[in-house]
Amino acid sequence: MPPSSRINQVPIESLIDVQREDGTHDFDYKVSEVKDEKMPNASIFTFIKEDHTLGNMVRTQLHTNKDVSFCGYKPDHPTVHQFFLKVQTRQETTPAAAVSQGLREMLFTVHSFSVKLNDALSDHEERQGSTAR
Repeated sequence: MPPSSRINQVPIESLIDVQREDGTHDFDYKVSEVKDEKMPNASIFTFIKEDHTLGNMVRTQLHTNKDVSFCGYKPDHPTVHQFFLKVQTRQETTPAAAVSQGLREMLFTVHSFSVKLNDALSDHEERQGSTAR
């Protein structure tokens, strides 16, 4: 195995949520918030055990919120599975409320997509079954 591939191997413990013997998890919270002192009404959120795929989805969703002034994400090092999301909102709301709303909207969108996809697959299978006879 080349040295570079050994260096970049990711331990399996960093990819899954491990439950300890006492019932607690390795990370009790997937998201943490730190207020940004450099910008008014802004916070930096750390999403643990996630990567840029979710980061880009959350950022894109937050850009549709009229109360969000700025939103950007930055993945951590490629071998560390977390990303940072910086959100600045207008005074009418907080960054945490905007992120929470954005995540709820994403869940609704994904659920709607799942329902439509399953319906389309069922219709396709029915049509395939009727033409096979």
